[in-house]
Parts: sequence; C-alpha cells; structure tokens
Amino acid sequence: ALLANSGKYRKIRDYARILYNKDNKGVCQATGYTEHVEVCHIIALSKFSDTAPIEIMNDARNILLLSPNAHWELDHGLLTLADISQEIEK
Repeated sequence: ALLANSGKYRKIRDYARILYNKDNKGVCQATGYTEHVEVCHIIALSKFSDTAPIEIMNDARNILLLSPNAHWELDHGLLTLADISQEIEK
C-alpha cells in the first residue's frame, strides 16, 4: 500500500520540490542542516480528498524543509511542530 500511495502522490511531491526546494539547496528548518533537505507536508497528502487542488496541498503553510532524519522523526512522533517552531524562532 505504501508504494501505491507513493506513486499516487508523486506528482504532488514533485511539484512541491520544484516550488520549495530548488536544486535541493534548502536548509532544514529543524536542524539547520544544509547538505540535503526534503519537502515535508505538515498535513499528510493522504489526509486530503482526491479532489483537493494541488495548490492547497502544497501551500507554503503546509510545507517544511527538513533533513531526512528530521522528516522521519516528525513522521514518527519523535519531533514535534512545536520543536521546529522553536528552532525557526532562534
């Protein structure tokens, strides 16, 4: 199921990468890491209806740039949005 969803959301994720992560030169908003960052959707794409506009899913308020480790930690509850907000405010 995970692989099927990966294909289902590929266009949306690719579009988000183009918008927010030009040439993968961003900065992780949780750690400041600059070598590699990923586009992370705060509200998971699977939570949107199949008819939700791509512009809504990829709205800047739903996007974070995170290192792969921080992205995984957020997805698995080891990092919170509050943690990331505190880092951004520094």
